[in-house]
Amino acid sequence: MIKKRIICFSVLSVLAFSPFEAKCAQPSPFKGRRLQFLIVGGREGLEKRFGPNFRELYLHDNLAALDLVLLALAEKPLDKNQLVKQTHLPVEEVEKLTSMAQALNIIVLRDKAWATTVPVFTGGEMVAMKSHLSSLGERIVAYISEAIPQLADAYSRTRTVDDPDWDRVAHMFIDYSLMDSTFLSCISQLETQRGFRKHYSKKQDALPAFYLELGPNFSNFGCNSYSFNIPEKNMQIDVNVLHGTLFSRPKFSMSQYENHPDLPLSIFKLLPQGSKENLLEKEKEILEGLGWLDRGKPMVPILNRTTWMNMYPQIRNASQAASEIVFAHFNVIEESFQNSPYSKFLDGAGDYIQYSYHVLMYIVIEKLIRNGLLPPIPKPLPEWFGTYIIYAASK
Repeated sequence: MIKKRIICFSVLSVLAFSPFEAKCAQPSPFKGRRLQFLIVGGREGLEKRFGPNFRELYLHDNLAALDLVLLALAEKPLDKNQLVKQTHLPVEEVEKLTSMAQALNIIVLRDKAWATTVPVFTGGEMVAMKSHLSSLGERIVAYISEAIPQLADAYSRTRTVDDPDWDRVAHMFIDYSLMDSTFLSCISQLETQRGFRKHYSKKQDALPAFYLELGPNFSNFGCNSYSFNIPEKNMQIDVNVLHGTLFSRPKFSMSQYENHPDLPLSIFKLLPQGSKENLLEKEKEILEGLGWLDRGKPMVPILNRTTWMNMYPQIRNASQAASEIVFAHFNVIEESFQNSPYSKFLDGAGDYIQYSYHVLMYIVIEKLIRNGLLPPIPKPLPEWFGTYIIYAASK
């Protein structure tokens, strides 16, 4: 029996929903969509933040029109007549959409005007935030630049004979582990210890969320993780996928295959203890559909979890130091929020702060690539690049 669990903890997640199951993956693009909805965390907090009918955020029959309403409200509250004028939608459609959005707790009526409860970052606001945070990002870059050679050396001394070379897993250790999951974990601890959770409303504390306007100024970085447990092989396999502006992925192949009953064993055969030369035709079709094979050769880097665990103390120390830099200059984020239009109508700064962290990740990773400390990202992007398999014996 194959058991699967989906992990999306402390990562920026793009969610797509079927009527029966939540998937930590990027949705198929809706025609005419102008916004992308992202959360920081997993599906557990969705109901707390948006109520029991949160699937309507993805399944409503006119999400493109909802995007128009939210973009109109992005920088200031508007009444019904103003919304009709700005969106050019019929009055009845605006009434229907605002009613649905209110029921989902993404807008609220204040003084006869609708205001968003979730920040809607326009292209202009994303540019402004990146500009505000650039100096803080440079401070983190300076520190991480010194840490990377030490991490690369530690990896060369601890990796097994079957583990990939550093260049093939550098983005996983730096982008995913150091600058995303572990960094956010350290950030969360410091927020609590130093009283910075005061910036979060109750809803934002349950689940940070935000909308980003699609277009040339779109900026984000995030990771999605999938975990498969194969008892008969005594094996747990994790698949980590990097996404965002740098890793341009309009959709994830994993979202198409993650529930396929033959996927876990297909991945297992790629492991050193597997038998990739004995892949069945149906297994080859799955792996080729994922974009993980090139002329029959596996391309996805495969890492022993023991190696990752041996690296973790140094990763943790580096992430802790990076988070200390953030809190030593937290006024930069606070000032950025106060200078934004959102400070005038949002209940708290929590969503804005969480997006700030992800913009910082984006700034840092982009700069490290430009400085040659991380491998360049190929364009067009192969599906296997920025995708990693980690395996370990089940407990």
